[in-house]
Amino acid sequence: MIVVVGSKGYLGSKVTKILKKNFINVIEYEKIIKFKKFIYPTYVIYLKKPKNNIKSLKIILIKFLSQNPKLKFLYISSLSVYGLSATDRIINLNSEFSPHSDYAFNKIKEETYLRKIKTIYKKFQPIIVRCPIIYSNHHDNQHKIFNFLLKLNIPLPLDISSNKRAYLLLENFLSFVVHIVKSNVKHYEFLICEKKNLSTSSMIKKFKTINKSKTKLFYVNYKLLKFIFTTINKKNLLNKIYGNFQMNPTVSFKRSNWTPK
Repeated sequence: MIVVVGSKGYLGSKVTKILKKNFINVIEYEKIIKFKKFIYPTYVIYLKKPKNNIKSLKIILIKFLSQNPKLKFLYISSLSVYGLSATDRIINLNSEFSPHSDYAFNKIKEETYLRKIKTIYKKFQPIIVRCPIIYSNHHDNQHKIFNFLLKLNIPLPLDISSNKRAYLLLENFLSFVVHIVKSNVKHYEFLICEKKNLSTSSMIKKFKTINKSKTKLFYVNYKLLKFIFTTINKKNLLNKIYGNFQMNPTVSFKRSNWTPK
């Protein structure tokens, strides 16, 4: 039996749907709580948003391990554990953690706890997957701000073709999850993204197509933008849009015997 934790969220709902198409016994953890069902899961997919303490993860993990010490546990982490959303280095599995947000710190806490439990339950099989921003070519994607601005058809200062950022298409993320559940992987850490890092402009053009937008993109001097965003205390947002944040998934592709379509 496969249990999805965090099935009510955007990714959780998508993962639950694709798993039910590929496997027979798939259940949302939230339904187990509601109906107080007692089950023996073989696989857990954990997509729940982390909190300041990891009490929720501990309770779920210990409960399921007591039922199945050989439990496989797919934990979806984030590229943010490696630092701010702008860096000139290319992230790989050997890169050091450098969190700069509560979200990233909490992800690292949960990853660390999984490793700790692994030393106690020797047959426990945790699998950690770190992903960049996941985008979708459908209207129900998570990029509500971009969608809103593009629907207004107003010119935007987003002609940014010089930067390179890691992204992951939703369909490829779902494909990887299904592949990992079906496979008997030996390694337990993966970095998953598209084969090529993309510029901000190329991503905005994708969103323009989705929204059938007539918005024109124009170039603005970066120093001017940096001054403006720093003044309004939004420098992190500037880094997310204009900065480089690349990753090298080559090792993960070989480990998993999977590549994005």
